[in-house]
Amino acid sequence: MRSYNPPTATYRIQFHAGFTFKQLKEIIPYLHALGISTIYASPIFKAAPGSEHGYDVTNPHCINPAIGTIDELREIHVLLREHGMTWLQDIVPNHMAFHAENTRLYDVMERGPLSPYYAYFDIDWHHPDFAGKLMTPFLGKPLEDCIRDGEIKLGVSSAGFTVKYFEQVFPLSVTAYDLISEQLADSDALPLIKLFSSLYQRATAGTSLDDWSNQKLALMAEVRDLSMLQALMDKVNNNLGLLGKILGKQYYRLTYWGDADQAINYRRFFTVNELITLRMETPEVFNEYHTFLHRLYRENLVQGLRIDHIDGLQDPGGYIDSLQQLFGSKCYVIAEKILEERESLPREWALQGTTGYEFLSFTNHLLSNREGVLALQQFYQTLVPGQYEELVLEKKRLILERYMGGEWENLVRLCYTLKLADARVNRDLLKQAIGLFMICLPVYRLYLGPGSGYGFGGGSGSGGSSGSGFGFGGSFGSSGGFGRSSSGSSGGGLGFGGSFGSSGSSGSGSGAGFAGFGAGSGYGSGYGSDSGQGDASLSEQVAFTFARMRSLNRSAESAILLLEQWWEQNKLPFLMRLMQFTGPLTAKGVEDTTFYVYNALLSHNEVGDSPVAAPVNFHQLMIFRQQQTPHSLNTTATHDTKRGEDGRIRLNMLTLFVEEWKELIGQWREINQPAPLLNDEYFIYQSIISGYSDGISVERLQHYVIKALREGKVNSSWASPDEEYERNATDFISRILQNKRFLDTLVPFIEKLDNFAYTSSLAQTLVKLTAPGIPDTYQGTELWDYSYVDPDNRRPVDYGIRIELLKSLKDLSGPALFDYLKSHRKQGAEKLFLTYKALHCRKYFPNLFLEGDYLPLQSSESNVLAFARVYRQEWVIVIIPLPDLQPVVASILLPTGAPERWKNIFSEDVIEAKGSIGADVALKNFPVAMLIPENI
Repeated sequence: MRSYNPPTATYRIQFHAGFTFKQLKEIIPYLHALGISTIYASPIFKAAPGSEHGYDVTNPHCINPAIGTIDELREIHVLLREHGMTWLQDIVPNHMAFHAENTRLYDVMERGPLSPYYAYFDIDWHHPDFAGKLMTPFLGKPLEDCIRDGEIKLGVSSAGFTVKYFEQVFPLSVTAYDLISEQLADSDALPLIKLFSSLYQRATAGTSLDDWSNQKLALMAEVRDLSMLQALMDKVNNNLGLLGKILGKQYYRLTYWGDADQAINYRRFFTVNELITLRMETPEVFNEYHTFLHRLYRENLVQGLRIDHIDGLQDPGGYIDSLQQLFGSKCYVIAEKILEERESLPREWALQGTTGYEFLSFTNHLLSNREGVLALQQFYQTLVPGQYEELVLEKKRLILERYMGGEWENLVRLCYTLKLADARVNRDLLKQAIGLFMICLPVYRLYLGPGSGYGFGGGSGSGGSSGSGFGFGGSFGSSGGFGRSSSGSSGGGLGFGGSFGSSGSSGSGSGAGFAGFGAGSGYGSGYGSDSGQGDASLSEQVAFTFARMRSLNRSAESAILLLEQWWEQNKLPFLMRLMQFTGPLTAKGVEDTTFYVYNALLSHNEVGDSPVAAPVNFHQLMIFRQQQTPHSLNTTATHDTKRGEDGRIRLNMLTLFVEEWKELIGQWREINQPAPLLNDEYFIYQSIISGYSDGISVERLQHYVIKALREGKVNSSWASPDEEYERNATDFISRILQNKRFLDTLVPFIEKLDNFAYTSSLAQTLVKLTAPGIPDTYQGTELWDYSYVDPDNRRPVDYGIRIELLKSLKDLSGPALFDYLKSHRKQGAEKLFLTYKALHCRKYFPNLFLEGDYLPLQSSESNVLAFARVYRQEWVIVIIPLPDLQPVVASILLPTGAPERWKNIFSEDVIEAKGSIGADVALKNFPVAMLIPENI
């Protein structure tokens, strides 16, 4: 018996200055009418000014004033309660913004060890390169150059003294007060000398942040004329030598922003300098951070929590336990967790599930023609030779060396600090082994330590073979053809052997090379290749990783053995720290790099998915889902997905028209010259296909392609943009979208794809709404969604159109309804109608969908999927066509005891079924079917 109350259906809202509590309040009646039970809110706590997403929290103890107030949240609560709705809140325990408005962090920078927040952030104060100072990497060039060019200046305000770098403001550490007050020589300066003395005494008295801030304000208010202080600051600013000394006495060290990629003493979110992480494993940090959130929960303004980036925490299991102790078992809690093949949530975690990326993957593969996927991969190999698996390893290596070199070096140093290694250990080989482990780990991270669950549960999966299936067949051929050399790389560094060199992503930096990582090293894609297998145990994950490491680099065997011993001996302080970086490395190396470079079929370059994932047994996965995590979210679009859910489906339809696609690509390559490099040209064509919506926005596509080029780090990058190449790519887009010969073949082909894509998009939506799990709708996607990655998928939603469409749909019936659906197909009326009808069915039968069994229904043909949900005497049957060029004529066998008369909730057709249902009959008047017993 569950103690918590799960949602019936969630609706994700992205709050920012352009969409506030006020705007949400206006659409709650619409969302209720649609059938939504729960607002799934992006972070609502105070964030960096101008934040478009809220994940850059500056103060977890107040509502972000850019989006509303606590009183407005209370008003929303009243409205939600009137509609029987609830609130699921996204929280960010891993990191905060490195920003002036993060007063906790800036107190550390101002008062150093005397700040109560000195141990709040994940900072290594003992890093040998920083002498007890916090690295602050936000300068556009080295510090000395900034001082020379007059770009750094001291300043003063009613709140105290600052260090200014253009628009950025940092606090002046109290340790520098003496150097400044020494510049006050005459007797008229006595009040100012006294001011500095009083400030220092108060700062070092162990006062709280609030008290210190108030005392500063009071003392500064005693200064009658701030211009005297400003004149003092100007005097210092004009003395560059003195300014340099003062900056040297700060509790932080200002550095060039790019230096953080090779040396750093704070843990970042991924590789983002502007996001500094927290020591959430510390009880004092946990309690302080969650104080205001807990108040909102006690006030019943929040009923559920979504944990962002749980993999960044040192002890995710321990965090979940602490969360449950604080909020109790009645709070619905899910976590953002990307599960790879043969991986599920640790069983010991007191979670209700995940945010649903694994469901996206399952459904995406279900709605792709498998033979077509393989054919497109083969075609892509003729255009751009190379294998996905080796490209992943290469890009993870690039990220580790070029962008996470500092984190990598810190891990090596930690081994010596913990006395796991001594002078007898070859440091370069140890560094190779640690890097190899991070690169070769087949999942985002492993879970260690008390309360963390170990929970990969070997053999507990959804049936099938119990063998390990770890294959090492095949070899790395040449991976050339993905483009020219990576922008910003300087060569050298970690060498993976000859086969990787030609792919053009050589890294920068120094250190030992990964000798022998290349051709003939024998790594195949055997891990998780049989989706019928059970989950891989922790020991299997580790064993696979070490086997892969040895296949890539036998010269580091001694260090690999040492690392292997640490696993066997459960050296948790090091291993738990290591796990905080394997997830970011995978996310940056795969999601944010490889997915923009390997372009065989972009629809599977998606968060939680893989372009080379094994075929899924959808029924087995859903049975397992119902048994293990029935209240995980079912998602098909989020703020992090790479493209809109319907654009993704349209790309999937390429798997039905491979030969025609190949012919078109040949034509387009000929008529659209000159073009970017072929891999980028191929990416652009697919992006046009996925983003086309009664035309295409040239500007939106151009912005998207620039981002894709920089994320791919081959022909441009964020660190070193190649603006000429980018301009050539955007000019290419502008030119071909005015080319009549191109458009005359493009538009009819998209229309052909849409004849199948519309149906498959409806199928995707229906499965999301009816399969085990809680259906989640990302804002606006109740109509067709052909967006690109953020920020494009965070554009304003036109709720006026949606409200008008829903009202019309509710007012119509019979032939008039279906005429309306047909005439408004391009707007997405069918998708909205399906969502409305299915969600209200869920509301009518809540236990059926939350607790009901999932029964696979046997079909006489492979181009139809059908299943039933059964709870006691309640039934529903779902029938969808799968992507195929053949007509749907399958017969669906019904289980013993099933009702004999059914009603399709979409078409209102009544169907006689004595032992079976004809799919063609069920789908006669609507592309998909959801059947309930007629007598309901």
